[in-house]
Amino acid sequence: KYTAQAESTALYGQFTLFPGGRDSGIRLTAGGRYTWDSKKISRSQNGAAALVTPQTGNASYSKFTWNAMLGYDIADGISTYARVATGYRSGGFNAGDAADAANIIPSFNSETVTSYEVGLKTELFDRRLRFNIAGYHNVYNDLAVIIPIPNATAGTFTTRVGNAGKVHYTGFEAEFQAKLNNNFSIDGSIGYVDVKYKEFCTGQPTSTTVAGSPGCPAGVINIASIVTPGYTSPWTANVAANARFPLGSGDTQITARVAFTYEDGKYSFNNNIGAPFNNQLKGDNRNLIDAQIAIENI
Repeated sequence: KYTAQAESTALYGQFTLFPGGRDSGIRLTAGGRYTWDSKKISRSQNGAAALVTPQTGNASYSKFTWNAMLGYDIADGISTYARVATGYRSGGFNAGDAADAANIIPSFNSETVTSYEVGLKTELFDRRLRFNIAGYHNVYNDLAVIIPIPNATAGTFTTRVGNAGKVHYTGFEAEFQAKLNNNFSIDGSIGYVDVKYKEFCTGQPTSTTVAGSPGCPAGVINIASIVTPGYTSPWTANVAANARFPLGSGDTQITARVAFTYEDGKYSFNNNIGAPFNNQLKGDNRNLIDAQIAIENI
């Protein structure tokens, strides 16, 4: 039995400059945000009986994040951009983590990311065709992940949130929308992401005199080479056909949509050590067809 409390405060701002004037096609955008987070947890029971002394945790986090983007309009309806941005997500507590001798519940760290992105956005043929594409490379530090607990009570399966260390996400996304006429249109998208764990410290050291892997605490090893990205499909795609017709003399319309979605199979957990059946639990490739008909503006 526990209670938790969280509070977040932030200041932020953003501006855009047009070095050659608004008609030059060049624009520079920059922004910043400072965030303060505080989190508390109090646990009065962690088993069959209530605790004599409540166990508590109190953690504070803060971070300045920023973004900078250079944009250029190549022609009417065609623009390109390059962007660098940083991000942050505060840490927190696992309600089931054991408290120390002072009845303090430990917290996990906040995660940060630096994102690099380039892209192209277009609206062509009198805005009847829209096509966008972007490539990105994200560098995470202390990425928060779900970690199975190998020493859970016999007959149970337990997980906790922990920090993986440094992780790289590299991929691209593309999307289009084409208006064939006043009644029919098609749209679709495709995406790919490659996740590389550079550092994933794990283990339960029995002695602080045992050296750990480089970058990891004493007695703890880096298993990045065998980590499988959890809840992530490398390839995703979808395509859909849409129809829209007036119904009656007013604004009422009948609409219809048929869509196909594909997702690569994905792992449920990030390593086979804490979850020995991780490969067997991996989901199959997913193919989904759905259709809908609706009446609007009745």
